[in-house]
Order: sequence, then C-alpha cells, then structure tokens
Amino acid sequence: MKRMWILLFVFAFTASAQQSALTSVQPGIVRVVPAFLIGDYAGSMGPLQIHLQFSTVNNGDIVGTVNGIKVDRVSTVGNMLSFRLPAIGATWTGTVDNRLLTGTWRQGSQTQPLNFRKE
Repeated sequence: MKRMWILLFVFAFTASAQQSALTSVQPGIVRVVPAFLIGDYAGSMGPLQIHLQFSTVNNGDIVGTVNGIKVDRVSTVGNMLSFRLPAIGATWTGTVDNRLLTGTWRQGSQTQPLNFRKE
C-alpha cells in the first residue's frame, strides 16, 4: 500500500511538472519578439541599395519603411516575417535568423531574392 502511494505521488508530481511546462509553451507557435525587429537593416538588389527600418508606435504595432516608402501589414509567425508596400505594389516574405532577414521581394510579376542584415 505504501508503495502505491509513493507511485501515485511521483505520478502526480510528474504530471504537474509536465503540465506547467506545456502551458508555458505553445507548440508550433513561437512569435518573433517585435523588439528584436526594431532597427535599421541594409540589403541590395543588384546596384540598388535598400534600407529597411522598423519601429513601434504607441499601441505596440510594428511600422516600417523601405527607402522611405511606408511598409504595411507587418506580420510575424514563428521565424517567418512578411510585409507589403502598397504604394509600389510590392511584398517581401522571408525568415528571421538572428540579425539576418532572408527572403523574396515580389513586385508585379517579378520576384527576386532580397536579404537584409541588421546594422
């Protein structure tokens, strides 16, 4: 009988510890902390130098510009990042890895790789 109580205690303690660990993490969903994105990034497409800048506004939303053109719909899910520039009909979609943004620029029917490095 004593052994059964010990096993029940160990099982309950283990289940409780596992539950705590599971509730602190959402499997498959890891949001990029917006603070990490804040700052200036540099990239290039051929001879064209591209300057990307992210900042936050009072409500915590991320806003940005690319060479002075307003960025819209900044979205992060996991290590994925995307944004669009409606003024010129362009989008950028890619991944965040430390100080490097690796992705694809789409404008009209044209696509090409465009990577940014945090300055």
